[in-house]
Amino acid sequence: EMQRPPLFPAENWRPDMLAFDAVHNPQETRFLREAAMAGAVTVDGVEIFLRQAAEQFRLWTGKTMPRISSLTWGGR
Repeated sequence: EMQRPPLFPAENWRPDMLAFDAVHNPQETRFLREAAMAGAVTVDGVEIFLRQAAEQFRLWTGKTMPRISSLTWGGR
């Protein structure tokens, strides 16, 4: 199988950078995997979705959304 070049060259990543990908399936995309391997902090599409849902719930109800134990967002 032919080796594909990285989506974003590894030498451009720094540990203080954030990589996020709104794709939720697969949860770990090639882009996020490459970013993590280069030392960047990553946020996947499931985390983005859950954080948006939590904020929408708060705005609509004035309450904090209850946590769903099977859907966590990386402990952040």
